[in-house]
Amino acid sequence: MSGIKLARAPKLILFDLDDTLIGSTEIYQKCYDDLKLDMKVLEAARDRIKKNLGPGHVSAHQRFLYFKLYLEMKSEFSPLALDEMIFKYENLLSNYFQNEWLSLKRDSLFSELKRICKLAIVTNENARTQMVKLKAIDPKFHYFEFMVTSEEVGVEKPDLKIFKDCFERAGIRAEDVLMIGDSPKNDLEPMEKMGAQVIGTSEFIKDSLAGSKYNWIKNLNELAQILN
Repeated sequence: MSGIKLARAPKLILFDLDDTLIGSTEIYQKCYDDLKLDMKVLEAARDRIKKNLGPGHVSAHQRFLYFKLYLEMKSEFSPLALDEMIFKYENLLSNYFQNEWLSLKRDSLFSELKRICKLAIVTNENARTQMVKLKAIDPKFHYFEFMVTSEEVGVEKPDLKIFKDCFERAGIRAEDVLMIGDSPKNDLEPMEKMGAQVIGTSEFIKDSLAGSKYNWIKNLNELAQILN
């Protein structure tokens, strides 16, 4: 029993994807382990890419860029080697996401939520990677109205532009939206500023939520009770 009461019924629920709908962080690591990557080199490649691109750059999450530099740092780069690594990575990512989604048994929840209001995703990632994940969890796009990625909009959350794009696509005002996310900074704070209702989910995060002013749920299944 969550005890959370909404001030008004939402017309749209916006979900963050990673570590909100599904535990992405652990899945990424499983993929890296299966690829037998040297994590020190991969982390150095990732950090260099992020530094070169600068804070908040929409390509800063591109595994394609991480893997290219990784192979160069290992003196193993070739276009074929990079292509094979990306192919294996995306297949692993898809399989892990699909299996995890099935184990979470989310279909009944999202079928119920869809009957109540529109559902959509807003996420800080490149479109290709997020489409791999989305294909694994909702291949026919049955549950969600749309997905907006930071790569498409040109800015990352918490920039308000990415949320405004969602409102325009849905034809809905901010006050009629409920935001569900795992990050106070990227998901909850900006949406609250815009007048939306917000709920945090701690299902897949390990950070302490002590002192947080927001309402939190421990499992997305609690949403069915909150909205009914």
